[in-house]
Amino acid sequence: MSTLVTEAPFKFLLEDNYYRKIIIDYRYQSEEPPVYESLDLSETLKKALEKRGIQRFYTHQVEALRHIREGKNVVIMTPTASGKSLIYNIPIIEDILEEPSSTALMIFPLKGLEQNQLEVLNELMRDSGLTEIHVSKRGSIIKRAEVYDGDISDYRRRSIRLHRPSVLLTNPDMIHLAINAYHRKWSDFLSHLKYIVIDELHAYRGVFGSHVSHVLRRLKRIASFYGASPRFIACSATIANPLELAETLTGERFVLIDKSGAPRSGRHYFLINPLESPYTEATRLFIYLVKSGLRTIAFTKARKVTELIYRWVIEREPSLKDKVSAYRAGFLPGERRDIEQRLFRGDMLGVITTSALELGIDIGGLDACILVGYPGSISSFYQRAGRVGRGGQESGVFFIALRDGLDQYFMRHPEEFFNKGFEAVVIDPSNPYILKDHILCAGAELSFIEEDGKIKNYDLKNIDMDKLHGLIKDLLAQNLMKRSKRNRIYSVNRFPHKEISIRSSGTVYRIKLKLRKGVT
Repeated sequence: MSTLVTEAPFKFLLEDNYYRKIIIDYRYQSEEPPVYESLDLSETLKKALEKRGIQRFYTHQVEALRHIREGKNVVIMTPTASGKSLIYNIPIIEDILEEPSSTALMIFPLKGLEQNQLEVLNELMRDSGLTEIHVSKRGSIIKRAEVYDGDISDYRRRSIRLHRPSVLLTNPDMIHLAINAYHRKWSDFLSHLKYIVIDELHAYRGVFGSHVSHVLRRLKRIASFYGASPRFIACSATIANPLELAETLTGERFVLIDKSGAPRSGRHYFLINPLESPYTEATRLFIYLVKSGLRTIAFTKARKVTELIYRWVIEREPSLKDKVSAYRAGFLPGERRDIEQRLFRGDMLGVITTSALELGIDIGGLDACILVGYPGSISSFYQRAGRVGRGGQESGVFFIALRDGLDQYFMRHPEEFFNKGFEAVVIDPSNPYILKDHILCAGAELSFIEEDGKIKNYDLKNIDMDKLHGLIKDLLAQNLMKRSKRNRIYSVNRFPHKEISIRSSGTVYRIKLKLRKGVT
């Protein structure tokens, strides 16, 4: 075991006879002070931020805002809870104050993240003088910022399209299915589009990221059709190649901001190799931390394990029934929001969750994080670890090893674990199966213009041009696309979008089982 540094408030664990047997390695990451820089703001916005207790700005925030004001696309790669949302909220509000018709689109990979940002943004806009607008005799109201996702009613969606907000918070699925596909209903919003924000950039990996790269290219193409040329602001926390990913995802050039001026509180890392079941150990440690007054989040690798540990916690400590909760995908939206709010307010002492709470939903200042098993990447490990210590207090992160080979390897080689860097995120916009799907969608949204055998109105950056033309030729031969007399190429199916899932690749089949008579 490495030298144990007894930093409060986790000193009691290092001195406990039982835990000293199973703590394989311990590291302490020391705190770092903030580094500030001055920022020019209008008096209106300055007062709105001061009302929220924001009077000084970190160096990375100021640097990013300087580039954004110069008209550049920016990708920010700084730790969790370093004030990245302020970097895109400020220029959006500044732009709307200067030009009230301006619009912005904020894209989040998960629905919970949209709701998390909505209230903060609307409050900041109201405090900046951007109040809700009454637009009809019946008193219809346009909210300055609205969430547009699958959780809202059809009536609410129609209302948002009719009385478009200044800022729309949504996800890639809704852009693919509801905005790109029906862009004529969004013409007013898209014609004034100034900013596209891509938060949690690291979530766009593999097949999903490859699909989203085309969703964004189609969105840019449509915005250009309506006369808009939006700038991009992308944010991430835990990847090795943020600049490359942002540029491949969007087909645009970016400036990278990766030196943080935000403070960092002290953090304790524990590697634990349990003597018995890792789930039993996680239950014991979770109860131990919560009863010690430390607000705790535990991450598991499966829904069943989440529910199992939650049940064991309640069975062993019935007094915690109203103070802890399970959290996972599959819960109703209202249930998830209630748990998030209780965590944020401090009414709840602990939560056991799947990866559903890994991304940046603001659940307040937690003290301890338990990871039941290696989450599959160092990036994901530190993303989960970043959920604690947000209030400036010291925090603890506990990696409890499962019995599989990789977990045990890290227990035997802790130096390799702690020295391992973030992984790169890889996407492939030229994947022929994915590209073919989006050619059909793009051809249904706006016809392709072909001159001298070349497509003129589709973003070919990071895409194999020969592959694109070859696929269009195949689609024409299959009668899935047609060529007009004016040499425009369009899709036969006007709405192919519903047949294409952006979170998978290939054809989806439905299996039906036909039982013989007498078989049940």
